Amino acid sequence: MNKRIVLLFLSLCFITSSLAIDKKEFDTIITVKGLVCSSCGIGLKNKFKRHFLVKKLFIDIKTQKVYLDHVSDMLIKSDEIKKMVEDSGYEVSLIKYNLKS
Repeated sequence: MNKRIVLLFLSLCFITSSLAIDKKEFDTIITVKGLVCSSCGIGLKNKFKRHFLVKKLFIDIKTQKVYLDHVSDMLIKSDEIKKMVEDSGYEVSLIKYNLKS
C-alpha cells in the first residue's frame, strides 16, 4: 500500500512539473543522447546549476532535452555546453538557441 502511494505521488510530481513549464520561455534547448531516466538528469542538473549564467533550468526526460534560461543577454557558448554535457557522461546531439527579441 505504501509503495503505491509513493509511486502515485512521484508520478503526480513529474506530471505537474512538466505541465507547469512554458518551454518557449527558455533561451537554449539542448538535445542530449542517453538521457533516459530522472536519475540520469541529476548530474546534468548539478553541472548546469553551478554555471553563473544559468537562471533557470528544466530537464525533460521524455524528449531528452535540457532547457536553459540565462540571467542576462549573454548565452553559454556551444563548446562550453558540449563540455558540461560530456563531463556529465552524455553526448549533445543538438543545441538550439531561442533568441528573444
